[in-house]
Amino acid sequence: KKQNKLPTTLNRNIMSSHVVDPNSVQSQFVNLNRDREVLRQTAQNAERERRREDITLQNLRETHNALTEKLRVAHAKLGEENKKRHLLVDEERRHKRAMAEDKSSLLELNDRLKRMVEEERVQKKNFVKEMTLLNDELDRALRQNEEKKIMKYVTVNNLQFFIDTKVKNEMVK
Repeated sequence: KKQNKLPTTLNRNIMSSHVVDPNSVQSQFVNLNRDREVLRQTAQNAERERRREDITLQNLRETHNALTEKLRVAHAKLGEENKKRHLLVDEERRHKRAMAEDKSSLLELNDRLKRMVEEERVQKKNFVKEMTLLNDELDRALRQNEEKKIMKYVTVNNLQFFIDTKVKNEMVK
């Protein structure tokens, strides 16, 4: 390391004066130079550390910006998914409501159909009864008419035969 020497005239003047010790001035210069060098090294180290911190900070900013963008995209996707989910939930509710209304309508139609079938069954039953009565009445009328016609031909000789036939016919019924 270099020692800065004062110019010779100044050096002599300082050394000749009684106030300043020549060794102490030179040692002070050496100490100051050493301190200056330590300070320069410290400043260089601090500058290198600051640059590293700047690079780290820049990397952190870039990472933060990238994560912020990813978060924004994720929030957008989440918003879309929530919107889709709400639409699906609303659609499901509409379908359930429509199905409930359809079920109600079907049950009402089923009840009406049952009533109609029952009414038709009752009408058919009444029709059958009425037809049976009419058939019976027609049968009686036909028999009476037949008996009137047969009576014209009944004689004493064939009377027993007609009575036997009449009894057999009534047994069959």
